[in-house]
Amino acid sequence: MKLSVNQQNSWVWQATELTAIPCPICNAENYKAIYSRADSLDIVSCQSCSFRFVQPQPSQRELNRFYQEGYFSGGHDFHQGEDYFNSRKRAIAQEEVTGWRFLKSHADLSQKRLLDLGCADGALLVLARQYGVSQVVGVEVSADAAAYGRKQYELEILEASADSLPLTEQSFDVVTAFDLIEHVRHPAQLFREIHRVLQVGGIFVGGCPDMGCFDDWGGEWSGVRRNMEHLSYFDDRTLSKLAEQAGFQVILLEYRGFPLGLKQYKDFHAVKSYSLISKGIQPNIWIYNTWQKLKVKVKNPLHRHELLFVLQKV
Repeated sequence: MKLSVNQQNSWVWQATELTAIPCPICNAENYKAIYSRADSLDIVSCQSCSFRFVQPQPSQRELNRFYQEGYFSGGHDFHQGEDYFNSRKRAIAQEEVTGWRFLKSHADLSQKRLLDLGCADGALLVLARQYGVSQVVGVEVSADAAAYGRKQYELEILEASADSLPLTEQSFDVVTAFDLIEHVRHPAQLFREIHRVLQVGGIFVGGCPDMGCFDDWGGEWSGVRRNMEHLSYFDDRTLSKLAEQAGFQVILLEYRGFPLGLKQYKDFHAVKSYSLISKGIQPNIWIYNTWQKLKVKVKNPLHRHELLFVLQKV
């Protein structure tokens, strides 16, 4: 049964830039719609390999328009209402850049060559450089984000698609891709490219939304209610299958995060540091969030919103 959601679209794709595609993993053309997103595109499930992806898909030109028209400046979707680059500066100072703590915990970075795909302004590379990585290189499709990282942090950031890397074979020890693989149009090609540029024994570390949450929560899962730039939806099974097809061994899969949406308390500056007072002023939000947390606690699902992974080239 296909689920639907009735929300105001945060983005409108140009119909002439949308094209139906076969399954990005196995090329089968037999699929079933399972969810209608807020942007009117369907999430479908391949009937041959169970991979789930968006149908139809926007062209690369249309995706470029999405990223160029306010994605990083807070104009729409994931970063709406905030200045992305300023928030990343704060994250660097606090060592809270997305993926950094997981990477540091599961990879020896000393004197390693590191490539970060979908690096945006290169915040993760800044931290890696501080921790003794011998070479840091980023790849980013957004010209504005790449230019910012080169100017602000003096980083080497290439403007390129992650599934077609302008890099030589076996030139890196570690490749990272946090919040990227769900964005690319050709995930199988992406994994092959990462395998190509890694040395034998090198590791691929990353994270993506966990589509297993959809099996637990359906349309309640926040991963299908926002982020209209996401094209692919991985779970542990499809991620492992894709990794093995590309020549990787799965070293670690880990589940983190909260799968349901929580409402944000309004920012009352006078009581900003007093969370109990803020909750008392806004009991409706407190009740809603408490109910959401209770539902997750009672169900205690394996899937926790985000799927983090460590893969090794064999």
